[in-house]
Amino acid sequence: MTARDSIEQDQQFGARLPSGRHGLPREWVSSNQRARLLTATTIALVEHGYSRLTVSGIARSAGVSRATFYELFDDKDECVLAAYRGAAADFEHTVKAACIPTEGWTQGVVAATEAALRFACERKHEARLVFAVELICEPALAPALIATQERLASLLSRGRHGVVGETPRLSEATIAGATWVAARRLRECQPAELLALREELIEILLTPYLGCEGARIAANSPIAGERSLSQLE
Repeated sequence: MTARDSIEQDQQFGARLPSGRHGLPREWVSSNQRARLLTATTIALVEHGYSRLTVSGIARSAGVSRATFYELFDDKDECVLAAYRGAAADFEHTVKAACIPTEGWTQGVVAATEAALRFACERKHEARLVFAVELICEPALAPALIATQERLASLLSRGRHGVVGETPRLSEATIAGATWVAARRLRECQPAELLALREELIEILLTPYLGCEGARIAANSPIAGERSLSQLE
């Protein structure tokens, strides 16, 4: 590894531990190594896919040994699942927190969408992992992905009045559609370009409940737009 490679790796995965005896607490060392492995796993998953993911590749990218990997994780699947759960938990916390100060269900959906886009701008690899619908085919990840979709669908349903003729799975289908659009655009766009998704995603989420016109009005409301410009740009 060249000096330039080492610098780039530190910038991507966080500062590596000093070599030799350093006197750092064992717990801190393990936590640092675990975090580096999870970051390396997240990036490798979204950039190269599950089938090309290897323990050797993860360890090399994280700057740790295979022996260290197996001290922290039983196998590749356990590491992958930990990376996904960590990213999903942070994403869900961000979205839920955005809903708390809002007045009304519609504004809550708008605020949650803006928070999700802000998360994607700031933490693109983790957002791509959360929205990686293609990973639903992987047995190690499928239950966790489905659980995340169900929790987001429950959050969408919470606090609103029933819709005439609504099917029990409407919120799940709506979240699935928004997730698919977000996943595709995350692969194609740079972080700053994700802001253009704001109105589109809000309309996708609100149209089944408010109709096309109502969703369009909510997506383009002046108050929501001002918040979007101040917090997302």
